[in-house]
Amino acid sequence: MTILSIAPTLAISMTDIIRRIIMNNNQFTSELKYQSVMSVVRKMLEEGLIDEADYTIIDTNMKEKYQPFLGSL
Repeated sequence: MTILSIAPTLAISMTDIIRRIIMNNNQFTSELKYQSVMSVVRKMLEEGLIDEADYTIIDTNMKEKYQPFLGSL
């Protein structure tokens, strides 16, 4: 006689869960760094320290560097 369990179980391994958490933390850190830098850059733009062309160049470079999820929307 086979006994079956209907208890819920994880469909993925603990290694996979840990990898996903780490990746999400890395993405969050990258997003935070990008948003922090761009906050300062926007302030510089508002104060006339840089122009729109400079802002665009900096934004492009920071997107390449940090690869933000939200910042690229």
